[in-house]
Amino acid sequence: MSYSLSALLTVADCDVAIAMATKDKELLELRKANLTQQQKNHATNSVETTAELDAVNLELAAIAAFLPTLPAESESRRENLIRKERLDVKKLALENRNANYNVQTLLQKEAELARCEKELEAIVDFLAAVVARKAELA
Repeated sequence: MSYSLSALLTVADCDVAIAMATKDKELLELRKANLTQQQKNHATNSVETTAELDAVNLELAAIAAFLPTLPAESESRRENLIRKERLDVKKLALENRNANYNVQTLLQKEAELARCEKELEAIVDFLAAVVARKAELA
């Protein structure tokens, strides 16, 4: 890209532009690191959530199978009904969490990371151009 470097009239102007671009570059590098970590965690979190959801579903199925065999007013039946309610809530939470780790979310993170990398390339090019202009003025 072509920059209006002729607008930088002094070394001080160049220093200000370099400082601002360097700050932007640091922020983009931090964003890139965060996005990279999120992308790495995505697969792990998805597998863990799916496994935990499977376990909850198995436990709910087991409770559903033996709950009818318990006496209507028994302590054991009340405890298992409470356990079933807690598992239903946990299942809902896991399903919501699992929705956050779907393929579309992964693709979105990858697109954000690619965009961030392109912005970093542009900042590096800009910095090089300003440093060259500064050398011309010095």
